[in-house]
Amino acid sequence: MSLFDYYIPEPALRCPACTAPLADWQGTGGPKALLVWKQGVRSPVDQLAEGDGRLEAEALAAVHLPNVFRIYTACCSKRFFVEAIGRAPNGTWSSTELITVNNAQRDKDERMEDFKARLRWLQGGHH
Repeated sequence: MSLFDYYIPEPALRCPACTAPLADWQGTGGPKALLVWKQGVRSPVDQLAEGDGRLEAEALAAVHLPNVFRIYTACCSKRFFVEAIGRAPNGTWSSTELITVNNAQRDKDERMEDFKARLRWLQGGHH
């Protein structure tokens, strides 16, 4: 398998720091098979793997997301990714919550000064 999957939130999300439209979401919470997931669709809508890594249609239809997963993309910061939490309580991706200054939590390995810098960026500061 691969290192990540691709995700398409519906509706599209905007950067919490600069409000630019976001695309090219990736995540490691799913099967990590270069699958393309679209919010509201139970099974992957595509797979970008080739050769032996590519799943047959039946196997692809049987793959589902975990109940909660994290996705990320790059935008206006060279230091931080924009992150969001996806939820698929019944196997279908049903909601996406953008990580903002109001709901950000310090990651377990994140230094306090880095967390504070990330919060400043999420408030619209440029980093």
